[in-house]
Amino acid sequence: MSCPACTINECINLYVNPCDTGINTGIVLTESGNYTVRIEFNGAFKTSVIAVVADEPIVLPNTLNSSYLHVMTIFDSDGELVNDTCYKLNMHMTLGMGNNITPNPEAGANKLIIVDVDGQEYTDAFFALHEIQAISTENQTYLRDVGFTQSGATITAISFGFFNGQTIFAQA
Repeated sequence: MSCPACTINECINLYVNPCDTGINTGIVLTESGNYTVRIEFNGAFKTSVIAVVADEPIVLPNTLNSSYLHVMTIFDSDGELVNDTCYKLNMHMTLGMGNNITPNPEAGANKLIIVDVDGQEYTDAFFALHEIQAISTENQTYLRDVGFTQSGATITAISFGFFNGQTIFAQA
């Protein structure tokens, strides 16, 4: 990742309730993929990789300080600054009902799950937040669209089955 050479500085006013789970930045990218987001606060930087869906706004976790101007840069998978733009997120606190927007999931997330039913289908909240790429059992790894399919929060096994007490490792 190179040092950002921002030719464009875009200032965005964001009004956030402390009870909100996510902050809709209104920033929309045209290509889906994993992007590195770097946010500055008081000279310190927080970097994370998030999964972005094309034509949908980037939603950050509600961890930014209100009444502060955070500078955010977004880098593609090649480490290039997206749109040559630095985003200045001007945070404002608002009171009232929270929006409960779910933040973009971190890319590369994984979870160890203990199955509690028998069958070809298994539903878990982790699946709803992530596009699962592989599921590993005690002795084999199954790939998306080869060993299983996913529809929202439900995984349907094609070449294996789930059983009560089974430990699986889901990789996004």
